[in-house]
Amino acid sequence: MVTKRSTSYPRLHAEPSIEGIQQAIPFVGTTARLVGAFESATGLALRAEQDPQSNVPETAGVTQPDLASASAHPIELFKARDLAAAISDVLTELNRTRNELLRREAELAAGIPVAPRRREEQHLAIRLEAILQGGAEAIGCHAAGLYQLDDATSELKLRSAWGLPQERFLDAPRSLAEAFADLEAIVGHAVAIENASLLPHWRIPESFPAAVCVPVSSPTDPLGTLWFFADKTRDFTDEQTNLAEIVAGRVASELQREVLLSECIAAKKTDRQQLHATQWQQDHLPNVTPLLDDWQVAGWSGDSDELAAGFYDWFVPPDGSLAIALGVGEGTPVESALSAAALRSTVRSHANYARTVSEVVNHVNETIWFSSAGGHFASLAYGVIRPDDNEIELTALGNVQALIVRDVKSESVRIEDTRLGMEPEAVLKPQRISLASDDLLVVLPAGTAIDELQLGLEQRLRQNRGTSAKKLAALIRQEMPDVPLGLVLRRS
Repeated sequence: MVTKRSTSYPRLHAEPSIEGIQQAIPFVGTTARLVGAFESATGLALRAEQDPQSNVPETAGVTQPDLASASAHPIELFKARDLAAAISDVLTELNRTRNELLRREAELAAGIPVAPRRREEQHLAIRLEAILQGGAEAIGCHAAGLYQLDDATSELKLRSAWGLPQERFLDAPRSLAEAFADLEAIVGHAVAIENASLLPHWRIPESFPAAVCVPVSSPTDPLGTLWFFADKTRDFTDEQTNLAEIVAGRVASELQREVLLSECIAAKKTDRQQLHATQWQQDHLPNVTPLLDDWQVAGWSGDSDELAAGFYDWFVPPDGSLAIALGVGEGTPVESALSAAALRSTVRSHANYARTVSEVVNHVNETIWFSSAGGHFASLAYGVIRPDDNEIELTALGNVQALIVRDVKSESVRIEDTRLGMEPEAVLKPQRISLASDDLLVVLPAGTAIDELQLGLEQRLRQNRGTSAKKLAALIRQEMPDVPLGLVLRRS
């Protein structure tokens, strides 16, 4: 839309709004044949009308018989109306299907992954210069420049050019507050300056007799402006201005593609590193059943494609006992995974020389305290079973919980309120828990529905107490899929 033709003012081109544009059903093809058949059979003509109760394009196409066009052999009016209503429903559904197909095709086009070529044919700078050259030559201009906004949206800097001296890239950025033509373009208007000598206050960035400025923007944010310069005073037609805006859209797509490409490459690297970290966690889980009479132990961790926030472990210290552990880190997924890995290594290291459960847990707590700057805590359940003994010495603290499933009833294990790393000298008192044949000790992270385990799953565990610890762990994981981590100890 041209708001001013006088050469004393720039010409402003505004894009028409797409709001309110309706897609009515055209009477073409099979639809035209259907309408013609209706007219031949009834003597009444059909016309398409917008549904007054809806502004949604999909409901366009309500059809009614045109009484004024009735022929000499009309049928009963109510029958014609019923037939017209049925045809209206068919046409409305057809229109919805067409519009939905257009949307789906556009979504599929937008869903094409952005992937780098093995060998990029041209650098971004060369591609942008070629786009500017093609656009300038298409509208009869002799130079072009892309001026991009900075992060503060306060300055415009020349980023790509064609037909301009290379020294222009060394010029200081232009202030957006003083670039009136650029401001008008960023608002959404294409600014056509047909005679620059009559409009010096619009401040064309280069000394050319005429120029046109169009906005370069993403769907949500302005990116800058694109200028096309002519070597003589001239008019810019609506078609040429529209073409300049199309070129600006191509420039914006190239800039966004480069950003998306960088983000995709970075995301793929992160995903690959996370996959390696997850595999490392899985590789360091215990997979060898300890050779200890009358005791079975099994555990499970979360999905193999996600970082686990904790670990389960069992091993045999130098004194020949069986040590079991379940630890949980805190923080973001990466922080908790790193904390859990450090906690597991710390437990194993101190268990090689410490004699009692209290000594191991206290040494672990001191290590976490002195190796952290603060704010990094962890939770742990650590127990030891001596050979030829029916008891387990256990200490549990922090965000863990444990349940003992016996033949007749079950009981919860006392959990210390403190967490590892909160204070250097925690007073921890281990518990000695006696387990009879087929009794179970189930250790889970806090936040798990332990009541659900006690009320619902407890009965099934009691019924299957004679099965292996591995099958019991699989049973808990099947019944409670939201539980990311667990450890089952069974005395056979």
